[in-house]
Amino acid sequence: AAEDWTEVWAILRAYKNVSAMSIVRIQLAALKNCRGDIKRLRSGLLNERNDPRDVIAGAEYPRQMSRIWWKSTAAQRLELEEQDRREYLEWLNNDNELPTTKGHL
Repeated sequence: AAEDWTEVWAILRAYKNVSAMSIVRIQLAALKNCRGDIKRLRSGLLNERNDPRDVIAGAEYPRQMSRIWWKSTAAQRLELEEQDRREYLEWLNNDNELPTTKGHL
């Protein structure tokens, strides 16, 4: 709905704690992390305790940030890195809908 788009863009524009070069990367990460839930987008991006690096890591490197990473061999880590990369690129290349106020998409 139009009101959802307006709210999503307002949330994304409200985040200004980083350089202009980083903002797009953080905005994309926040959209991926929220999984279609506008409340998650708001809390994930606008919570002042959130470090922008954590927002990015959750979207771009979920396996590398998990406990499994630390228990993995070098070969397993390479595979986890590739899985993270594939997942993010697939997400970027899909027709992802914006979060809605109705909850998950």
